[in-house]
Amino acid sequence: MLSQHLDLVRRVCDRFKDCGEPVEDLAGLGCLLEAVAAYDANSGRGFVVFAIPVIVGAITDYFRDKGWATRVPGQLITQNAMVGRVLESFEQKFDRSPTIPEIVDATGLSAEMVLQTMESPSQ
Repeated sequence: MLSQHLDLVRRVCDRFKDCGEPVEDLAGLGCLLEAVAAYDANSGRGFVVFAIPVIVGAITDYFRDKGWATRVPGQLITQNAMVGRVLESFEQKFDRSPTIPEIVDATGLSAEMVLQTMESPSQ
């Protein structure tokens, strides 16, 4: 599972490339290992949907521990709320995580915006 999702960590870490830390250092935080260890395959929730917040959380914790502030633009906060409602709704109604196209249909956001939202730290 680790080798299959290394590109996911890299994509998430790329969002933090202008924060003053090498992306390779951020990717080496062990956040994917954390996500794999905590993931419950029986939960019905897709691994990527589960792992992205874990990875972002590990990175923001790292910045917080170093005393750096990570600010989330207001638009991402709004998008995060929209995507969060869709994730919750699908889990309740269908007992599964929605696909990216389903989130796009439900929110009206582009696929890129959905991915950006899911990969961004939430406030």
